[in-house]
Amino acid sequence: MRGFYHLRRQLLSFFALALLALAAFSAGCGGGSSDSTQVADTAAPVADKSERTEAVLHPVAEMKASGTVVAAREDGKYLIKIRIEGLKPAIGETMYVAWLKSSRHSMYALGAYRVRGDMRLDEDLIHPNAFLHLESGKSDFLLTRIYSDDAWRDSYSETDDPYDPAFIGRPILEGSFSGPLVEPG
Repeated sequence: MRGFYHLRRQLLSFFALALLALAAFSAGCGGGSSDSTQVADTAAPVADKSERTEAVLHPVAEMKASGTVVAAREDGKYLIKIRIEGLKPAIGETMYVAWLKSSRHSMYALGAYRVRGDMRLDEDLIHPNAFLHLESGKSDFLLTRIYSDDAWRDSYSETDDPYDPAFIGRPILEGSFSGPLVEPG
């Protein structure tokens, strides 16, 4: 049992260092109406509609949420804009996780978010890795709801493949991207 706690402490330390590195790398500042584990830059404008790669989201569960996710290169930045309304509040251990995916066994987590009483997820992310995953075929977006952030983080130790997470939470919204980043050309 002692080894489990040591491994858990190492994983938590790794995640803390990864978040600090991400914050230092992106040099952005938080924005939007939700608490986020990602760093955002709200000052970056969205590219022309012709240069945008966008996913229109539709509900998977009984929730009446809707939204869009836009990926655009703008002024040398890799910008992901997530705009979702109608979510149930997620506080405490409950969080929403945003994913890029090509299948259930090929997924990349963009971040985990808490949603307050305004029922919106409104995030601008500077995220170069997301563009690599979009361009390599993870052209679907999925938003899931988890009820224990510890269980979600701990699930990464249950798999050898970081892109095949053991636990993703309950699917809430999904949509497929269309645009220049995911279309051959």
